[in-house]
Amino acid sequence: MSEVKVFKPADVEQKYNDRGTSWHEFVNEKDNSPLASGITYLRDSDFEWTLWYDEMMICIDPGQLLEVTVDGRAYSLARGESIWLPKGTVARYRSVRLALMYYAISPSDWRNDTRYAR
Repeated sequence: MSEVKVFKPADVEQKYNDRGTSWHEFVNEKDNSPLASGITYLRDSDFEWTLWYDEMMICIDPGQLLEVTVDGRAYSLARGESIWLPKGTVARYRSVRLALMYYAISPSDWRNDTRYAR
C-alpha cells in the first residue's frame, strides 16, 4: 500500500516551459495509482493540446483569465469551477497573467501508450 502524501503549492518551485506552464505531477503510476494528479501554473499561456487521457481540471486561481476552448466553444473558469475533458479532446488552454489549476488524469500511465506522439 502507498503512503499518504501532502502537497502544498507554496513548496513547488515554478519552472516555466516555452508554453508558459509550470507543471507538477504529485501522484502517478510510480505510486501504483491508476490516477495521476497535480497542479499546473499557466502564465500568459496559449497552446493547443490533444488529451491522451481523461482529465478533470479544477480552477484554483484563474488569474485574470483561465480558459479552455474545445470545438470553438470557450469555457472560462472561475475559482473553484471544474471542467471534465474526455480522452481524445483537442483543447486550447489560455491564461492571462498567472493562473493555477489542479488536475487529475486517468490513466496515469498514458505516456506508455505507443500511440502517444511526442
